[in-house]
Amino acid sequence: MFVKTHKCGSTSIQNILMRYGNQHNLTFVIPWFSNNLGTFENFERFRPEMALPVPRQFSTQYDIFAHHARFNKDVIPAMMPKDTVYIGILREPAAMYQSTWAYFSLNRRFSVSLEEFVADPRRYYFNKSDDRSLQFARNPMMSDFGLEKENFDNITAVQETIDYIGKQFALIMISDYMDESLVLLRQLLCWEWDDVIEFHLNRQNKQHPVMLKQKVTGDILAWNHADNMFYRHFLMRFQQKRAMYGEKQMAEDIQKLRSLRQIWKNKCVGGSGLNNALALIKEKEREQCWILCMHEVEFTERIRVKFWPNYGFKSQYQEEKPNDGEFCNEDFDVAKSVNIAADGKSINIIDKSKLLRHIRVRGTSNTTWPVF
Repeated sequence: MFVKTHKCGSTSIQNILMRYGNQHNLTFVIPWFSNNLGTFENFERFRPEMALPVPRQFSTQYDIFAHHARFNKDVIPAMMPKDTVYIGILREPAAMYQSTWAYFSLNRRFSVSLEEFVADPRRYYFNKSDDRSLQFARNPMMSDFGLEKENFDNITAVQETIDYIGKQFALIMISDYMDESLVLLRQLLCWEWDDVIEFHLNRQNKQHPVMLKQKVTGDILAWNHADNMFYRHFLMRFQQKRAMYGEKQMAEDIQKLRSLRQIWKNKCVGGSGLNNALALIKEKEREQCWILCMHEVEFTERIRVKFWPNYGFKSQYQEEKPNDGEFCNEDFDVAKSVNIAADGKSINIIDKSKLLRHIRVRGTSNTTWPVF
């Protein structure tokens, strides 16, 4: 079970889990529509009816929970197998909040800049009736883990939530140390190195975020005190796990991971961002490239069609693969999802994932892939 926190590099971890689950025909807790389990309005925590039922033709239980949802400790453990491994990911709160503010356009929702808002947040926050804005405007990481907004200032409740997570979750990854996190994830799950390769999906843009002034950073951390407590606690635990792994072994395994990632990047993208030799690589590797770069919207839709065939779900995405073309954009800002036209000469970009630019794909194939 993976708590997919917003703006914490969680889409890359989700892609890892979805790839593994799809490859091994594991069942997913999947929303009926879109890619969110819940609307994130009214601070709604996860309920079982938000998900499609267990696909009985494949399994008698759910295996993987990896989509956005507000964690509900009263419901989720009861619906997952007893041996479920619980994992999550956090990010340094000031950087995470800055990214969240930009991604959800909170400046428009509150009609002030980030700096103005955090200088006097209660003035704006408590005068806002739009709960979707409030969901991400304060302690978004703790909110994703189920802490109710009424308890944001209740230090006892915050600490109790942290203590519960510490007992329930085997690993809280830190996106600021993504490679170390992936090494520890691989160790925890006893997976192969290829299983934990990721291409930094769903990054906001190529530009580095504006450096915040020290006062603004302090204001953010004060306003998001629960998130700061949360992060500091699990950063310390993460550092302890990293030390237990061994400094030398960690350095060696990080290098191994980075080398393998570069190999896949060269295969899937090529030096110029467009791999003109994809037709020369093995079919299995081409499948891997496609899935490595697949955005969660398309991946989710394909899983619905595969595991719930009797529900009438249809994918808006083309089943055929290109013989060659661009699987990923070279900076891995966002994975591209495309429909290849019947003549193989043009494509229709699916706008849901905010795709960056049009590309042209030369050639089509009659082969349907990969195992969807």
